[in-house]
Amino acid sequence: MPISNYIIGWAPGALRVYRAGLLLDLPEILKHVPESGSMLDVGCGTGLVAYEIARLRHALDITGIDVDAKAIDRASRFNSRPNVRYEARRLAEMGGAFDCISFMDLLHHVEDGDATRLMEECVSLLKPNGYLFVKDIDRRGGYFSYFMDRFVSFASPIRLRSMEGLKQLTPPGLKPVFELRKWKFPQPHLYMKLARPKSARA
Repeated sequence: MPISNYIIGWAPGALRVYRAGLLLDLPEILKHVPESGSMLDVGCGTGLVAYEIARLRHALDITGIDVDAKAIDRASRFNSRPNVRYEARRLAEMGGAFDCISFMDLLHHVEDGDATRLMEECVSLLKPNGYLFVKDIDRRGGYFSYFMDRFVSFASPIRLRSMEGLKQLTPPGLKPVFELRKWKFPQPHLYMKLARPKSARA
């Protein structure tokens, strides 16, 4: 189990600062999530990022889901806000329609075929003008993330990809409409938005 799952009970605020404030470029992420409406955060873990987005986006209703029930329990206890809720559910079990679905550093823990399937499952959950927002770590220079995942979080698999690698996973029902590679110490981050082609929108 990731060490962060133990630490969060001692100092949830400090862990949020470490994750969302130091490791992530939160201002950049906020440029790509809605100001209001609904957002589904897939693989939210203990809710560190969802909490920070909810804190700064009061009109955005966020649902965080994860297959790890213990992580969801910690998210509900330590990272809850009025506009964010957490559920121990798989993406395929979700209903409803969202303005944005986010994968925050999720896909590098997923094999290629499963990553494409997850993206495909988002299509029916997006509102007509909704989009999928993918934030991940670039394979070129992502040594810090690999070290933390491998030796601190004991995560497996670890499949850091390039932007082209991410785009190759895109299912037919989605199309990349925005991409960005940006350095934020200690590693380069990848940002990509995917939406349904206009001809496929209701």
